[in-house]
Amino acid sequence: MIEIRPVGPSIPSSELSSLTALRRSLDHELDPTDPEVPAERVQADLTCSSDVMQVRGLVAWSDGEAVGWARSWNYYGRRNRDALDLDVEVHPAHRRRGIGRALLAAVIPEAIADGRNRMVAFGVKSDATVAFWRSLGLEPEYEERASRLLFDGVDADLMNRWIERRDERAAELRLVRWRGRTPEEWMDPLRTARQAMDDAPLGTIEWEKGMDSADEVAGLTDWEIACGYDPWVLLAVAPSGEVAGYTKAHVDRFDRFHCQQGDTATVAAWRNRGIGRWLKAEMWTWLRAAGADVAMLETENAEENAAMLAINVEMGFEPWRTYLAWQSDLADLAAVVGSPVVD
Repeated sequence: MIEIRPVGPSIPSSELSSLTALRRSLDHELDPTDPEVPAERVQADLTCSSDVMQVRGLVAWSDGEAVGWARSWNYYGRRNRDALDLDVEVHPAHRRRGIGRALLAAVIPEAIADGRNRMVAFGVKSDATVAFWRSLGLEPEYEERASRLLFDGVDADLMNRWIERRDERAAELRLVRWRGRTPEEWMDPLRTARQAMDDAPLGTIEWEKGMDSADEVAGLTDWEIACGYDPWVLLAVAPSGEVAGYTKAHVDRFDRFHCQQGDTATVAAWRNRGIGRWLKAEMWTWLRAAGADVAMLETENAEENAAMLAINVEMGFEPWRTYLAWQSDLADLAAVVGSPVVD
């Protein structure tokens, strides 16, 4: 018998143990050589929230064992307030029983009641994932490359050359850096730099772009911290105060194996001057000099984003996984899912 119920703000230890086992089984299927994810990371991924971002988890249980989940990231900013962003995963030994459909059937009414009318779902590219969404009439509309690089495997000489090259082409810029919440005086420049990410391709995914408010940016940072990540930010600034670009890394407080190299963006007027490479090199140098407890750098880029992929490949990142995204009107999806029968 399958029971589906939401994850509460705190998870009993017995349930967390089972949820951690589910996550480890899913990870092991994709890469059996990775270290096991700690339970603290699993709990944070299912419960962390802030004023502008709330994570919700629905778990499918079978005889006390977690056998699948649907996790949604619900944004409460001005843009994309109508979108449900989620993933659905089922334990390899429990697939083809209708559990994925049952999870979706439970998620959709709650999302519609929350004012969502469309879904964007992400998942690792695999036969099982593609088959699941195809069974619902959906095809991928976006493809993303996840890449990895051992932190100690970065070529320090190459990083120095990237820094020196910037000195030749954009020497007037200076770096502003901080960890954690954004200092008030740098909030507006950061918002401008973040908006440069709007140029990043998203395939045919419908996603409203534009500048977040200061409160929204602060709320997203609060969410990252609640999720157990330590944000490190570098901002490139001209003498006039004009911002040229930025980069961000997320050091995981629970799982030192993974460090996410997040957004790197150069404002259009400053492109083709080596600023993206400079920022990435400076971030690695800063993390190393500060003694950050980091083993592996990970980053994601759209397969269409040739410019950023070229930088990452040159830095030494190697392809690790491919992620896909599907989208659908929620009412249409509800009609397809119906009332699934769980075997």
